[in-house]
Amino acid sequence: KDIERYKQDVHTNPNDATAHRRLGLAYFRLDRNQEAIEAFKRAIHIDPDNTETCRDLADAYRRLGFVYFKVELRYQEAIKAYKQAVHFDPDNASAHHDLGLVHYKLKHYQEAIKAYKQAIHHYYGSDAEAYYNLGLAYYKLKRYPEAAMAYEKNIYLNKYCHANYFDRGYAGAYKNL
Repeated sequence: KDIERYKQDVHTNPNDATAHRRLGLAYFRLDRNQEAIEAFKRAIHIDPDNTETCRDLADAYRRLGFVYFKVELRYQEAIKAYKQAVHFDPDNASAHHDLGLVHYKLKHYQEAIKAYKQAIHHYYGSDAEAYYNLGLAYYKLKRYPEAAMAYEKNIYLNKYCHANYFDRGYAGAYKNL
């Protein structure tokens, strides 16, 4: 119902960025991510300085990345979608973190580390999960001191997760070999 009304608004005012953004948001709410992306792109083409639309587009790309990564297991497409999300909203910590998850899944640990560090930077150092995942990636690369430090930060932020203490101890033991 809303989509038809917004399509009519776009048809009536094809150079109205707000009309395209509203259409994109309507598609986004219905998980029609590809259509949302196209509408947001048209809005940005008309008004490239609209930061809200850029964030909306990034969110649509992030959601599309999630579908590719978790539902369809299309990892390369997920990486492309998350990179687009980061391109349109460089401060989107969740998009950086999700990009790290895909790289980790593909055993691209160095790329995962870069993405997790960006996520931590944009979370202002307060995301325990990003530190935990950073520790996992360092551990896979046998960079045990760095893994132990990441786990330490994770424990500081998430004191009640006992698995974190185990991982820290494991990395700490390897660090001393």
